[in-house]
Amino acid sequence: MISGSDLAHFDESGMRVNKQLHWLHVASTDRVTSYSIHSKRGAPAMEAMGIVNQFEGYCDLPELMRRNQNHCD
Repeated sequence: MISGSDLAHFDESGMRVNKQLHWLHVASTDRVTSYSIHSKRGAPAMEAMGIVNQFEGYCDLPELMRRNQNHCD
């Protein structure tokens, strides 16, 4: 559902899992949100979600992630 949308927001935030730093990745539209926890941040972790690499619409991305990705306009 997210990958077929015209507009989506992607973001990440640090969190602890068993005392280790992990990243909570979020992909959302105005109707649905997907969460994924990954040990890495940035494009490789977002690609592991399986959404951003299929997404063809406009991405609202934080600047840090935008520098390291090639999937969105």
